[in-house]
Amino acid sequence: MKRVAILLLVLLFCARGAEEHANASWGMASVLRSATIPYATTQNDPLLNSYVLLLYLETPYFFLDGTEAGIPLCGNDRWSVAAYGAMHFVDMPRHDSDYFSDDTADLGVMARYRIGKWHTDLLLLSDPARRVHAKLRVGTELERGAWSWRPYAAAGIKSAEYNSYYDGQNRVRVGTDAEAEAGVNTRLYLTDDIALIANAKLRYLGDEAAKAPTTDSAWQSELYLGAGIFQNRGQTVHGFDPKGYLRIAFGEATPSSFSENLLGEGVRDKHGLYLLSLFYGFPLAQTLFGVPIRTYFTPGFVHHFANDLQPPAQEYVGAFKFYYRPPPWWLRFGFGTGLSYITRTTYIERSINAKDGYDHTSHLLQYLDFSFDVELCRLFGSGWKALWFGYALHHRSGVFEAAHQYGQIKGGSNYNTFYLQLHFGE
Repeated sequence: MKRVAILLLVLLFCARGAEEHANASWGMASVLRSATIPYATTQNDPLLNSYVLLLYLETPYFFLDGTEAGIPLCGNDRWSVAAYGAMHFVDMPRHDSDYFSDDTADLGVMARYRIGKWHTDLLLLSDPARRVHAKLRVGTELERGAWSWRPYAAAGIKSAEYNSYYDGQNRVRVGTDAEAEAGVNTRLYLTDDIALIANAKLRYLGDEAAKAPTTDSAWQSELYLGAGIFQNRGQTVHGFDPKGYLRIAFGEATPSSFSENLLGEGVRDKHGLYLLSLFYGFPLAQTLFGVPIRTYFTPGFVHHFANDLQPPAQEYVGAFKFYYRPPPWWLRFGFGTGLSYITRTTYIERSINAKDGYDHTSHLLQYLDFSFDVELCRLFGSGWKALWFGYALHHRSGVFEAAHQYGQIKGGSNYNTFYLQLHFGE
């Protein structure tokens, strides 16, 4: 009950943001991350390559910045303090996972001070096991024509516990250490909506880490290459102030594949695995690629019900959702993608992964949502305006073993769901 109350407060908070700040800066990109491996591995692997989904969204209430996210707590135009989180790539090959952990996240607080286009960040962070580290970062944002780039440099201090677990691979003790890094994030717009992404970073692990028997190098480099869609650079806020939407859905798991469900060839699961989900749609744009495709950012909460095969689990989703209704059709089609984190992996995911030959699952996976719906006023009259009924395929995906942060598994799970969706202010 406490989780439901918190969720409703969050959704109302998002609704307020939707009403006051339509056309927030947004974007998403699919990239290949290639990182050198500084650790001693059993097969002397030089590189680790992984698919990564980057999400971007900037509002006064929360922000996403590639692999970072935060919620502003206080501040003004010059300074701010935010709750902060960032993905932590461990870069240990899967065949050496017995010696080390999977990718994780660092959580904490970010204090930012701005002078013109420059900013200075103080980051106080901890991993989920409360191993702490801190970082001081300086960066700026520059633009010229279709190019934009954000160079930065940072220095940090890592506690002995943090250092021993990661640079020591949880096998040897590594003392408190200092690290440094420098990098640049670049974007080249090919059109007003599409851009190429190229990010690079060079990191020095520190003197203590360099001396550890578990490392082969004191240096690590990272390169991100890919493309994405972003807010139309010529778009203005004038003439677009729609309210958001609220969607409630109920559905059942299916052992059928993603493609089988989309083709209508899916079968029902015999174990009675159900979910109930609640999503809010934060409105961002009315058009994409010059087509009337409505774009939303949609945070969601999903409750997976318990039965004899699994305890209850909560799933948290952050995704972009795109809607298109071909005129003069009644049907509207939707596609969404983002990230999904579940507190306990479900029976359907465990069984599918075991069938595919995996001995592990992943709490974090990519989220996909395919839907079609119809506005009920088309069927029952104007009194049902702004209320939609439809079908959605709720899918958690491992992206065919291409993503190290998802545990390099092939798939996830599928749920066939039916929903009611209410659009406010229409």
